[in-house]
Amino acid sequence: MGKGVVDERLSQYIGTAALTSGDYLHDVIAQADVIIAIGYDMIEKPTHLIEAGRTKVVHLHFTPTEITELYQPYLQII
Repeated sequence: MGKGVVDERLSQYIGTAALTSGDYLHDVIAQADVIIAIGYDMIEKPTHLIEAGRTKVVHLHFTPTEITELYQPYLQII
């Protein structure tokens, strides 16, 4: 639910992930080597886009995450 945290005018801004199929951001996620999930809560965005074991996920939050079949961070920073 961090929409608006990053200035959309920045050249590095790639958008906000949606649930619709064919979203170009889904392709970016699929090509990523590492995803840094800051303050991520699984209720916000289903993790089915992140192939477990393929893309390393760093979970950065003030509480530990729930490890599931679909969300298995490589590293948690609490």
